[in-house]
Amino acid sequence: MKLLVFGSANIDHVYHMPHLVREGETLSSTGYSRCEGGKGLNQATALAKAGQEVSFAGAIGEDGLFLKAYLDGLGIDTADLAVLDMPTGHAMIQVDALGNNSIVLFGGANQAVTPDRIDAVLAHYAPGDYLLLQNEISHVAEIIQSAADRGLRVVWNPSPFPEDLECFPLDKVYL
Repeated sequence: MKLLVFGSANIDHVYHMPHLVREGETLSSTGYSRCEGGKGLNQATALAKAGQEVSFAGAIGEDGLFLKAYLDGLGIDTADLAVLDMPTGHAMIQVDALGNNSIVLFGGANQAVTPDRIDAVLAHYAPGDYLLLQNEISHVAEIIQSAADRGLRVVWNPSPFPEDLECFPLDKVYL
């Protein structure tokens, strides 16, 4: 049994704020950090840290090569992590003094997943293998359907929650 995370890899820009910025307000942060992020990268990281062998498929730009190095350093197979000629996805995260957050997400390379890429990645997997997904990449419904057609067990975090949820092949998601 193999584990594949097909998902997002983001550059997270985290700003510590006295409070979340309000409409029309300019506010200085009390701290800043840049770190590895994205729901897909986080899924793969959690699996690797739990001792599982995991592969990661997705896309980054040249500006996100440190994300690949991070995944490689955890022993995650990144053979299916494409490096494209476009910006890596990123998030601007505000965190207030109480720990509440507000996030602006830019899809970048995460939105460059194509049907051909889906087929190329999933060709390496067989019935009974697991696919973990989330909604920060393009063509998620097609990935679910294609993986299920190949006999993979699809585990899906539908976040960020899609407005067109009823259009997804929910009957193909493993429970």
